[in-house]
Amino acid sequence: MFNCLYATLIALIIYHEADAGKLTRQCIASQGRCGQTKDSTCESSFGSGWKESGKCCNRKPCCVSQCIPIDSLKNGSVTVTRSNDGLTAHFACDAGFVLAGNESLSCKSSVKHWDILQCVKRACPDTVAYFRGYKYTFDCSEVSRYVAHDKCRSKGGHLTSIESEDENDFILVVATLIDLPNALKRLVYWIGLMYDDNDQSYKWDSGVPFNYSDWSQDPQYPLQPDKLDSRGEQGHNVKCVALDHRYSNKWQDERCSFYGKYICKTKLT
Repeated sequence: MFNCLYATLIALIIYHEADAGKLTRQCIASQGRCGQTKDSTCESSFGSGWKESGKCCNRKPCCVSQCIPIDSLKNGSVTVTRSNDGLTAHFACDAGFVLAGNESLSCKSSVKHWDILQCVKRACPDTVAYFRGYKYTFDCSEVSRYVAHDKCRSKGGHLTSIESEDENDFILVVATLIDLPNALKRLVYWIGLMYDDNDQSYKWDSGVPFNYSDWSQDPQYPLQPDKLDSRGEQGHNVKCVALDHRYSNKWQDERCSFYGKYICKTKLT
């Protein structure tokens, strides 16, 4: 009887150690670290931003830094390195995709840099990217602003509104990536901002308030908006707004009949 109990105890110990070793390897694979004691939390061991993800040996928590989106880079890969300054993520995209954002970021980087980060496929007729619950389609067919408006509506969205600096930064990054092969050609992207003659103010197609703008203020060019088209001519139809490659994709007013690319914005369901 004693021998049987002893054998059972030895088997349980062996099972526990083997299972603990497996979990430790999982912790290493997820770039985790073992907590200080089995009763300590990840935050108490390493600070804010560290969350438990399984266990290490001796029942210590496996702690993973939440600021590194290890598995979130679709169509790409993330490699994490550790130094005295903390964790740094290095990003690479699969063949056929280009990286929107920095090639590496640390936990100290601001949130908007992580939001912008993604691998996008630079292609025609469109390039698709995502940001905070919305899909953005950068269509490279060149049409008037009126046609662009109708095409976005037919897809269940609208010409993009740009409601914050973070959203504007995201759009600029993607638009610049797409523009690289055509750097010598003038490119514009219609957005959903248009001057309302009745109210004498700019309004978004989507109906959201117009509280943010990024007009070109480059002294080498006319300050925007200037009520002049790309030929320097005035007209009652110079009331549509586009990103202009000449102005580093800053905003400029343009004749609505001008042929340009366009950006559709659709809410994800």
